[in-house]
Amino acid sequence: MSKWKQLISDHKKAQINMVMGQVLMGYTQSQAARNLGMTRQQLNRFCQINNIKFKVQKSEDVNLVD
Repeated sequence: MSKWKQLISDHKKAQINMVMGQVLMGYTQSQAARNLGMTRQQLNRFCQINNIKFKVQKSEDVNLVD
């Protein structure tokens, strides 16, 4: 593999690892997008392409503040 292709491959792996880190820490997709400095739409598309799933937060898991 050429150096350029290896660089591109390494970059893609690093991006996936960053997003997976957010998933494993339990962040929502919106929180992860903010943490990574991207829009929710960009993150959503990245996750679709790379088959990454965020845990959907159920309404009973959310603590509402009065």
